[in-house]
Amino acid sequence: MIVYRRFFQARSKPRRIAAELTGGIGLYYWDETENLGDYLSYVICDHMISGKVSKARQTDGVLYAIGSILGFIRQDATVWGSGILSDDWAYRLYIKHSALDIRAVRGPNTAKVLRSFGVDCPTVYGDPAILMPHVYQPACAEKKYACTFIPHLSDHTEIPPDSGIHRIDIRTRDYQRVIDEIAGSEKVISSSLHGVILAETYGVPAILLLHDYQNAFKYEDWYLSTGRDCVYARSLEEAMSMEPLPLPELSGLQKGLLDAFPWDLWNGQA
Repeated sequence: MIVYRRFFQARSKPRRIAAELTGGIGLYYWDETENLGDYLSYVICDHMISGKVSKARQTDGVLYAIGSILGFIRQDATVWGSGILSDDWAYRLYIKHSALDIRAVRGPNTAKVLRSFGVDCPTVYGDPAILMPHVYQPACAEKKYACTFIPHLSDHTEIPPDSGIHRIDIRTRDYQRVIDEIAGSEKVISSSLHGVILAETYGVPAILLLHDYQNAFKYEDWYLSTGRDCVYARSLEEAMSMEPLPLPELSGLQKGLLDAFPWDLWNGQA
């Protein structure tokens, strides 16, 4: 019992309300380590409600959007596109004892875990980062880079100096610069989930690099949501020799997410 308590306390500390949306709704996302994928949760949600709402139905409301944040803490929340990091017993316990109002989840893997506890989970899939074209469009479509590498925060792969591979650091909030550089690439290799998602969202073929220490669960969640199997390389060298998967058709997922946005958390129009 002591082991469980220490384990849960350690896991819950990095998670907190990271931003407050108009009307006092708390947006919950990973904010301890700077990571563009997580920060896009605020960018997207703020864009959705900007100028459209004034007050919330309840000021202590909590919204989960982008990120593998389900199961990190026991909390009541509305879920719009979030996922679970892995099918681990610890995440399952927190999910089991949370009251989650599910509007959409990242993909079928997350939905399966939720439904195993009898959680009402609609078949509305998609990572809200696929809505970024509604927020920002690159001004220039010129292809400057033959290949771009976007490493996960934990990925310390070194790029050979003579490879010609461009590198993007995902540890930033400058989404415009990152999207510009992605859009200016012929193809992307990424061990960051949102490196893959942003590339495919902006029409750039992407290859997933998945190291042995990385769990495939959340990556599979994304690919399955688009109707594809998760295909990946185990090294940068292998990724360089692979052909990217065909780009997914995202319009249906985008519409589903837009239709599922929890406007009912707010009861006032701006």
